[in-house]
Amino acid sequence: MTKLARHLLPRPWVAVVLGTTIVLAFLTGSVAALSGSTPLATSRGGQPDREAAAATGSPPTDDQASEAKVPRLLSVNQCVDQMLAYLAPASLISVTWLSHGSADLAVRELLHRIPANHAQIEEILRLRPDRIIGGEYGAPGLQALLPRFGLTLQQLPLAEDFPTLYANWRLLGQWSDSSATAERIVTQIDNDLATLRGELEGLQIKAVIINPNGWVAGSGSFQDAFLTRIGLYNLAAEDGLRGWGEVNLESLIRRPPDLIIVPQSHYHGGARATQWMEHPILGRIGQRYPLLVLDAEQLACGTPDLLTAAEQVRDHLRTKPARLPSP
Repeated sequence: MTKLARHLLPRPWVAVVLGTTIVLAFLTGSVAALSGSTPLATSRGGQPDREAAAATGSPPTDDQASEAKVPRLLSVNQCVDQMLAYLAPASLISVTWLSHGSADLAVRELLHRIPANHAQIEEILRLRPDRIIGGEYGAPGLQALLPRFGLTLQQLPLAEDFPTLYANWRLLGQWSDSSATAERIVTQIDNDLATLRGELEGLQIKAVIINPNGWVAGSGSFQDAFLTRIGLYNLAAEDGLRGWGEVNLESLIRRPPDLIIVPQSHYHGGARATQWMEHPILGRIGQRYPLLVLDAEQLACGTPDLLTAAEQVRDHLRTKPARLPSP
């Protein structure tokens, strides 16, 4: 006991106060309260905590190895938001504001329940995450500020092919202590896309994905990798485009694809960037299948939602009859 405590309180009262504090801390299960720390292994968002899961009698997986500390993860990248929502939802303490939109994702409701951030240093310091995770090119201002506070931004490479995508899943699995879950997701995506490829490859379909302002993806892009993986031929890549380029109505009329896919973002109101895609000529240029609209975010991040987009392509080709080019 310090001299100050002796001066302020008679010794019997000191014993009573200290004894009461210890009893209360024990009853609340928060030994951390005595040291001034905050317990990190509590459950979030309706997710069972690790201790409760162990109490069911189920053998723990390697993703439940440490009950003492669940890593607190903060994401400043929309794709990282979605990937961590699949990998480690109980660890995700904040997502980008973009993930509070209306995209048709399996994890949408979960993402909406997690507080949003705008990649501001004040938000990071207040939330005190164990890891801050972003993409290869995002949040440059935050990246420059973090070292001043002894923090770093861990970045995932931009995935332009499936090997890089799978490596990103495994890396996030390491960072979130969820390696087994990451491996299961990789296996699911790879196997399901291989099955779809077996169903679609024999149709010999030449497709093109047309993004806002007529941007199309050639070889060396993830959209090209997606089309190839499900057994379609990317017309833009076949025409020699590498990376990104633009297409217009005239070029589509001269060389019509069998299938046009349009990724649609969920923004309110119209946009001139996509208005030209409503031109009636697109319904008469002779493609074998009607235009297909997919959710842009299902295509973008390489999560299991990508399988939903791939299945929509398959179902579209099954239910919409092929037609001969217009004379």
